[in-house]
Amino acid sequence: ETGKSVAQVIIRWHLQLGNLVIPKTTHRERLIENSNVFDFVLSESQMDRIASLDSGQRIGPNPNDME
Repeated sequence: ETGKSVAQVIIRWHLQLGNLVIPKTTHRERLIENSNVFDFVLSESQMDRIASLDSGQRIGPNPNDME
């Protein structure tokens, strides 16, 4: 739909929410791909669809519970 990778869409979604995004990679090509997220915008419908994927369950520790 966007012509972008899943990682790019996730990064863009976070940016549009106003979140700070620091993607981690050791691969040069992924670093370039991860930074190429400023030439498209997700529609309100796309943003809503992504947000609806949250089931409220975690597979790792809750960062709010970390000391």
